[in-house]
Amino acid sequence: MQAWAYKVKDVTNFTNAFKKLLRTIKPDSYMGMGDVVHVSGGENVWIFKSYADLSQVLEFGTKNDIEKTAYALFYKEISQETLDWSFTRKLITRFK
Repeated sequence: MQAWAYKVKDVTNFTNAFKKLLRTIKPDSYMGMGDVVHVSGGENVWIFKSYADLSQVLEFGTKNDIEKTAYALFYKEISQETLDWSFTRKLITRFK
């Protein structure tokens, strides 16, 4: 799983850019975004992507020129926003 937290000034523009990205890249696993309810750093939007296993996380990237162009457009459209932090995690064990 990977997550990215942004400080976003124009949430509507960010949301529209993200929706356009997802329509183009058609992710093969869960990918979503949402509002941050409580955080001390001022981040207000997160993006989350799940993966089947750690090897898929490490192979993250564009699969073709269409995806490369879509990501480039997304980053251009959100260029006024600030990526504050990101992380990658792997589940070690699950407790019931």
